[in-house]
Amino acid sequence: QITTLAQYHDAHRATTMDRFFRRNVAAAATASEDAPAPPPPPPPPKVHYGVPALACCLAADPVQGTIAIGTESGHIKLFGRRGSELLLPAISPAPVRHLAFITNRGLLLAVHERAVLRLWSLRGARPTLAATPVLPAVDSLEVSVATLVPRSSIVLLGTSDGRVFACDGAGGRTSGPHAGLRGEAGAQGGGLCALESHPSTPSRLLIGERCGSLRVLDLARGTPPHVACVFGAPPADEGAAPPGLAC
Repeated sequence: QITTLAQYHDAHRATTMDRFFRRNVAAAATASEDAPAPPPPPPPPKVHYGVPALACCLAADPVQGTIAIGTESGHIKLFGRRGSELLLPAISPAPVRHLAFITNRGLLLAVHERAVLRLWSLRGARPTLAATPVLPAVDSLEVSVATLVPRSSIVLLGTSDGRVFACDGAGGRTSGPHAGLRGEAGAQGGGLCALESHPSTPSRLLIGERCGSLRVLDLARGTPPHVACVFGAPPADEGAAPPGLAC
């Protein structure tokens, strides 16, 4: 009974982060809702064997046993079970910067250069382009990190100026930037480099910046999120106190 109760509380904490971002996605009237319909299905993929040239990023789906590799040319190579291979067409010629499998949904989110998003459906005999989500107000920015929320279809996207957006893979919609989640250093800190849920308390989100600043936010304590822990600091003025740890 104790084990069952612990599993229940762990699942409850994990869904807290999903509810936090899903509520914002549902309420946001983003540009993705007004975006044109996805283009018609691409032609059959070309035959290709082995790891593609100019490979630059990788993602794995342990449930389906699939690996995706993004390339500088915009192509995506899929490796499945029993030696199956498939090369997706480069619908966006921009390099692929991040890949995220949406577990148990048969979806793959590809983040290209200049914050171009492509959502692929891997169900059926041949992968198809399911949606083209659009991030609002990121014309001149880059997505620096993409992380799937555990037990959810929400993918968190951190940008080069420290902002956090969310993309719901199930509906192809986006929201953000989310108030209270922006990196303290902003663009001066080099942008975000980590967005991870706490392993023992999934309702807490770790936000890491390239300048070395780390924050742990508790999303279960309302909006704006409660800052549970801070390590380091954004670039300080001369004579300021050195960065430290506060919890």
